[in-house]
Amino acid sequence: MNITSDLVLSYLNTSITESEIENAQKYSLDLSVIKFEIKERESKKYKEILKFINTYFDFLGIVPDTNNSFLVFARNIKLHAVVLMVKNLNLALKLNYNTNLKHVSITSLDNNDDINSLVDRLNRYMTKAKLTNSEIYYGTKNLDFNDSDVNILKKVFEKEKSINIYGLFHDAPIKIESEVYKVGDGFTQFKVPKAYLSFLKKQPILYFEHKSIADIFSASVLSVDFENDLIEVGDMKFIDHSPIHRKQLRVSPLKPLKAFLSYGDFAISGFISDLSVSSILFTTEIQNIDELQKENIKEKTFELMFELEIFGNTFEIKVKATIFRINGNQLVLNIFGSSETQKIINEYINMSYQQLLLQVQGKVV
Repeated sequence: MNITSDLVLSYLNTSITESEIENAQKYSLDLSVIKFEIKERESKKYKEILKFINTYFDFLGIVPDTNNSFLVFARNIKLHAVVLMVKNLNLALKLNYNTNLKHVSITSLDNNDDINSLVDRLNRYMTKAKLTNSEIYYGTKNLDFNDSDVNILKKVFEKEKSINIYGLFHDAPIKIESEVYKVGDGFTQFKVPKAYLSFLKKQPILYFEHKSIADIFSASVLSVDFENDLIEVGDMKFIDHSPIHRKQLRVSPLKPLKAFLSYGDFAISGFISDLSVSSILFTTEIQNIDELQKENIKEKTFELMFELEIFGNTFEIKVKATIFRINGNQLVLNIFGSSETQKIINEYINMSYQQLLLQVQGKVV
């Protein structure tokens, strides 16, 4: 059999799609797939638009698909964040080329997907986009997100009542295992452990994680029933970013952590305001920041020294650090320590997190 151009396109499309699926499932990565068509038919402008789209998606790569459509594989990006990206892309196309994507379908990879189920769902959503004249049609294996957020959540809650609620304490996300109790008109009630009710009442925004939904959603607290261990929330909606998406746990030290940052003869002191295994927020006096700027060394690799106390034992920490960002009198530092140092920092973070949990529950630390 001779290899035709159509066959080459088919092989290319299938092999890339299969490899993306295999990679995401092997390493447990989020994977969203975008399928789109372009309105513009004039060849030169069509080419420029494709270049613009490829640049906009940070060179993820555009894969030709059937019937003048294209695929983009968005790795490690949540579904609703991808939808927002596409909406912003359409705005950018309108401003720069006075056009937008003709039709778009988006879905995320399910653990049980293979190439056939994923592609079928993507094509089904594309058909729905055309039939409903929707700019973007998207969803997962189990949920069609073109319905309202409230209706989607009601359907999910009817099938599975277990849910995780998150609030923030010292900027650390506190996970609370809960259950859906009642879904009403404009409100939802959750049964939560009594120890967390006071903490939840103080939260301006709560974040929710459900095993049947790929993305985090938020809500505002309406009331707390201390007698029946219930919390009532409203304005539930899907969000594009949340603090619980962080890959690494961050904590604010329970006690002041003094630290010293140096490069050659230059040295300043300050305090660690929060930390993770790979980054630190270093707070110092504003004149120290001015001095650092004058020295013209902010692109250099510094040495950062501080001490951590873990269950009565004190550990001297020394790591390499680079400046990621300067915010007023604070430096966001990327830190690089040995495996042993990372282990100690991680142990301190876990200890601090457990102490935060005790504080949230109203227990003495």
